[in-house]
Amino acid sequence: MLGVRNADDRPELPRPPDADADEEPQEMLRRLLHARGERLTPARQAVLEALVAGGSEHLRAEEIVATVAQQAPQVHRASVHRALDLFVRMGLVQHLHPGHSPARYHLISGAEEHVHLQCRICGELFDLPAGLMADLAERLRSSHGFELEPGHVALSGTCPACLAATRPGSPS
Repeated sequence: MLGVRNADDRPELPRPPDADADEEPQEMLRRLLHARGERLTPARQAVLEALVAGGSEHLRAEEIVATVAQQAPQVHRASVHRALDLFVRMGLVQHLHPGHSPARYHLISGAEEHVHLQCRICGELFDLPAGLMADLAERLRSSHGFELEPGHVALSGTCPACLAATRPGSPS
């Protein structure tokens, strides 16, 4: 893993060693909460269900709040934000800051965070394996003592579809 850290240096709780990439998010969350001496509250359950329903989408907090409000109207928006923060610290949810837009959240599939690309034209987000930045992360660590967090932001560029549409002679 590429050195995932919290901004306030709170210790991360590692994923259970017997967890696998195919483990259901609810079971993973229940086990992680139990290991911390916490429980799966209705608010946490509702947030998890909203993230699962979002599939591979990178959801804004407000989208998650809206989904939770439909499914569990008794859950306050502050509880949604606290649950998201907890899930990020636990390593179950990844959040990123793409371009000039609000933070996005999604369940981490597999055992680690990944790298994001964002098309500067259409805004589409693309997921890439975390290992793609491993060499750069190691060089920064060894030469500058800098711990890169490549999953926290989206690298900007142009996707193949937008690139093709902007080339002269390409069908628009």
